Amino acid sequence: MSHSDRSRGDAGSQTEAVYSSEEAVERYGRAAEEGLSVVEERVLDRHFDPDAGTVLDVGCGAGRTTYPLTARGFDVIGIDVSEEMVGETNRRYPGLDVRVGDVRDLDFDDDRFAHVLFSYCGIDMIQPEAGRFEALDEIERVLEPDGTFAFSTHNCLYNLPALLLDRGHIRNLYVENGNWRRLRSRYKVDGREWGLPLYVSSPWRTKRQLDRRGFSFVEYVGERRRPFRYFERRPYYVARNDAEGAE
Repeated sequence: MSHSDRSRGDAGSQTEAVYSSEEAVERYGRAAEEGLSVVEERVLDRHFDPDAGTVLDVGCGAGRTTYPLTARGFDVIGIDVSEEMVGETNRRYPGLDVRVGDVRDLDFDDDRFAHVLFSYCGIDMIQPEAGRFEALDEIERVLEPDGTFAFSTHNCLYNLPALLLDRGHIRNLYVENGNWRRLRSRYKVDGREWGLPLYVSSPWRTKRQLDRRGFSFVEYVGERRRPFRYFERRPYYVARNDAEGAE
C-alpha cells in the first residue's frame, strides 16, 4: 500500500468513526427533523427536476435531505459512509433507498443520475485534498451529461463578518484546537465537529476546482442578495456536468 493510500484510508476511517458514534447519530437524527434549509429549497426549485431522473443524495446522514426529496416526488438514492447513519435513516423513514457508500468510489454505472446533492458541507470532511478531487471525479462520472450537481462548502470569506459577528467561529477554526499552527493549511480542525479537519475554500478556488473536474459553474446560491451572499458561511454551488469537457 502506498503512502497516499494509507493516508486516504486513515482519514476515511477517522471520518467514518466519528459519524458512526452514538453522539453523532443522535445529533444528526435531531437535524433530520429540521428538513431542508431555505437555500436548499432555492437550489431544488431552480435546478432540480423530479421528472429528469434519479437524485443521488451523498452524505445523507439521518435522512434530513433524503426524505424531503422523496416527498417532493424525486426518485432518490441516499448514501453515507456511516453504517449507523444509514441504519438511523432506515429507522426513521422506512422504505427509502439508503445505502452505505464512499463518494470517492461509487458503486454506480456511468451517467446513472440526473442530479447529485452533497449537502451540509459533507465534501469538506473528505481528506486529504486529493480525496476531494476523487469525489468530484466520481460524481462527474455517475452524473449524466448536462446533469446537475449541487453542494455546500465552507467559505473563507465568512471570516470577515465573523470577526465582528461570530468570534466563536474565529476561535474554533483559527485559534483553538491547535489551528494557529494551520493558518496556511486549507484544513482546520473543527472542535464543534468532534475534532475532524474540515476544508475551508473560497468562491474562486471552488469554481476553479469544478472547472478542472469537468463541470460548468451555474449559480452561487445563498440566503442573501448580492454582494452579501458571497460572505456567507456555507453557500451552495450549482454546477452542470459539461459533456464536452468530460469527453
